[in-house]
Amino acid sequence: MNGAERPEDAQHDVMRHYSQSGVLLKSFIPRSTIVSRLMIENGYLANSRSGVGWYTGPASGPDSIYIELERDGTVRRFPGAPLSKQGHVTGLALTETGVFVTTEQESHWSLLRLDRDRNVWVPVALPDALRTSKWTMLFSVDDDALVFLSNDRFTYPFWKIAD
Repeated sequence: MNGAERPEDAQHDVMRHYSQSGVLLKSFIPRSTIVSRLMIENGYLANSRSGVGWYTGPASGPDSIYIELERDGTVRRFPGAPLSKQGHVTGLALTETGVFVTTEQESHWSLLRLDRDRNVWVPVALPDALRTSKWTMLFSVDDDALVFLSNDRFTYPFWKIAD
């Protein structure tokens, strides 16, 4: 979005899949569906063997969405996590067993999991050591273990996801 946009540019896709030799295989998500630069500037990308997940910005408030690009080219859209105006998403993880976000609202953080069948984000019960941390966010994924960044900058807690 650099200067005035030509109408034909709005139909170009913003996500592209290339072969290892650089040949464009597929493209997804027309530029015209990006209604604000905040969707790009404050979003999160994550990947797994099954595809790519994009939690769009803005990073705070209730106006974000989650878009999933599956390996077969299917694009699925889901509502953003339930946030207050002051709440914000602090991390995203896409694993083989699900999609997770960490959120902070009113100085409390939580972990939510996307229920794709019902199109809702549901709270995940955490072990005490993570739940009582003052500041925690999703940092990465190792297989199906979520990796957190906490208020102790030398510690990265791993937590295996239970089905």
